[in-house]
Amino acid sequence: MDNGTPREAVNLPLKVAVELAHALAQHIASERGIRVVFIKGPIANHHGLRPERVSSDVDVLVDPTRFDDYVAALEIYGWQRRPGSAAHEAFVTHSVSLANSGWPLDIDVHHAYPGVFASDMQLFEVVWRNRTFMEIAGRPITIADFDTSLLIAVLHSLRSMYFSRQQQEYHWAVEAVQAHYPTVAERSSLISLVQDLGCEEPLVPFLTDIGLPVTAPDTPSAEYLRWKVKSTELNRAASWLLLISEASGAARLRFMVRAVFPTRRDLELDHPTAADGVGSRARLRVRRALAAISALPAAIRIVGEARDERQPSVVARMSPRTTATGLVQAAAKPSVPEVVASTDYSEDRVPVLKERRGRDGSFLSLKRADAVAYVEGTCTYVLGLSAAPSRLAPIVLTGTAHELWVAIEVPTTLNAVVTDIADRTGLPDSSLRESIDSFFVHLAHLSVVERG
Repeated sequence: MDNGTPREAVNLPLKVAVELAHALAQHIASERGIRVVFIKGPIANHHGLRPERVSSDVDVLVDPTRFDDYVAALEIYGWQRRPGSAAHEAFVTHSVSLANSGWPLDIDVHHAYPGVFASDMQLFEVVWRNRTFMEIAGRPITIADFDTSLLIAVLHSLRSMYFSRQQQEYHWAVEAVQAHYPTVAERSSLISLVQDLGCEEPLVPFLTDIGLPVTAPDTPSAEYLRWKVKSTELNRAASWLLLISEASGAARLRFMVRAVFPTRRDLELDHPTAADGVGSRARLRVRRALAAISALPAAIRIVGEARDERQPSVVARMSPRTTATGLVQAAAKPSVPEVVASTDYSEDRVPVLKERRGRDGSFLSLKRADAVAYVEGTCTYVLGLSAAPSRLAPIVLTGTAHELWVAIEVPTTLNAVVTDIADRTGLPDSSLRESIDSFFVHLAHLSVVERG
């Protein structure tokens, strides 16, 4: 019988991490009574809004009244806010990203969403009202429904249609809604959702492309002005220009200085590999300055055109007939190695646990604890949700360890497990009992198995 010792998954495969992190994020919210709805990523896959692919993070929309509570709860579990440069803090205001050194992804916690102009509270209540569920890593997860996920996917694509990937994802979303709602009459149910979310203006191209009537306001909103600037630029020059123009007094001066003369910290955060050393930082500052100078004419044009749209007398604003293709014409993470390192779970490292045993020394019962598991080939990755936050880490079970985990899929006894493994391996019960017993002691210590 091979070594059945559980091992800590130190370099978690991204596909596995996405599954387990969604389950963990849901568990943390549920334990504290915090309402959350997961969006994007595997939820978009689930609804058929794009071809199946592995996401690079977890996106979760949180009840705005509990936003700080939820972030604080994630921090207890070792997730820490990613530090942001002045530019990041100024322009990424809809969410915060949290990272954990033991996981190859971020958890992005949203209180708002770009392109949704309704209040944060209204956004959440609308999404919560339309929530549904899917299973991730064997756990029910609260997710946005098809219609909401569709609009989120479209808004995400329209933010940067100058990238070919976003253009492709936009076309996939259009195809998905046409397949889901074959007739224009069926698609008309989307109109009320668009209005509830306050995203009529940015979705004009999409609504036009799927044949729905569009009524754009005579004077575009200030929120749409900012949206259009950010969805038209390839860099942050126009956003800086708009931010400076809208500020006054000391704030305007501060923004001008940070835009032109970023601090060393800003350089290192925005360019972690290119800002190493005095010489590298000096060259980087020169490159940034030259790029800003070359981008300035386009930035002035972008901001000017966006401001012109706010003038009712200007006819050149976005027409209801504008399509996403027209926007494209106008706008002109490495894989994670599946490496597993052994962790010493020898008997002298495992605390002595008092447990009820049968007369023959076997556990009276064995069952899986509050844990989530994801099977990848012949490996099972397990996360014990009832473990203390400081001890919570995914483990990987391979070989016999994987077989033993499968053996307790339903509550059972140690005797039954030993007998089952003996029958399959041809080995005598007496030679298996001690190692199997030790294995379940390890899993109990990791809070993934309960004994009774």
